[in-house]
Amino acid sequence: MSPSEAPTKPTPEALQLGQAARARREHLGMTQNQAAQAAGLAPMTWRAMEAGRRADQRPLTLAGVDRALGWPHGTARAILDGGAPPAPAEGNATPNTSPIQPGDDLKAIWAKLNEMSNQLDAILALTARGPRP
Repeated sequence: MSPSEAPTKPTPEALQLGQAARARREHLGMTQNQAAQAAGLAPMTWRAMEAGRRADQRPLTLAGVDRALGWPHGTARAILDGGAPPAPAEGNATPNTSPIQPGDDLKAIWAKLNEMSNQLDAILALTARGPRP
């Protein structure tokens, strides 16, 4: 096993983020798969985050965690930086599942808009054909 493949010991901050995310997700009545989908993450990534195995999160990943859990933007990053996690009941009652979030750069927003436009075009093309025989 190479050094880059060696398992890393979870940091206290990563464990704290995982515990807070799990408590909030359960408070919202979401499964791990639902939370991962709302965050735009693979379910394996979400499970690793809840287990505290992912301390080196990228900004878009952390923004997805905030979005899925209805936390204010920057909450997950603040927890990893040593801040106190919010109580499970803190946050929006209905998490924001919009694909565009505050802090997204313009290129990312443009790419998301193009992807949504392509999806809409595909749906319109299917509905224009009418029912199949």
